[in-house]
Amino acid sequence: MLENKREGYSLLHGAEKSPENVMDAVKAFKDNHTSGPLVKAEFLEFIKKLRTDDYDHLDNLFKWLKEGLRMTNSLKLRKDRGGTFYYWGKFARQNSDEEAKIIAHPGIVELVKAYREGTVKIDFYLDDLISEALGTGTSLD
Repeated sequence: MLENKREGYSLLHGAEKSPENVMDAVKAFKDNHTSGPLVKAEFLEFIKKLRTDDYDHLDNLFKWLKEGLRMTNSLKLRKDRGGTFYYWGKFARQNSDEEAKIIAHPGIVELVKAYREGTVKIDFYLDDLISEALGTGTSLD
């Protein structure tokens, strides 16, 4: 007999978040891992061009993804006054919601969609991505 009433379910369906589904800053880049959605050179160029406000939104986005907050809205492509395409993301907390502008960079959008679908767990911050892309490979938190 199964020790845990959900053990059979886990055997059939797998764990909620298996270790293979956890993405760190190294696995986020195609340069290091074939399934990574980002390319180091393109990512660094993208980050360098961001306005300060957009950088802050992206920084918050990765904090909330790492925390595992639930996204509460569908992603609808929009265009800001400067002509930059983006999505607006809403994240649920117990007492209030968080919101962030998600610039429509293909790799970041792919990462966010995988997170929304539950196929990947994010285990890094924006600073970790930048550090990895620069080749320092050390965590900045």
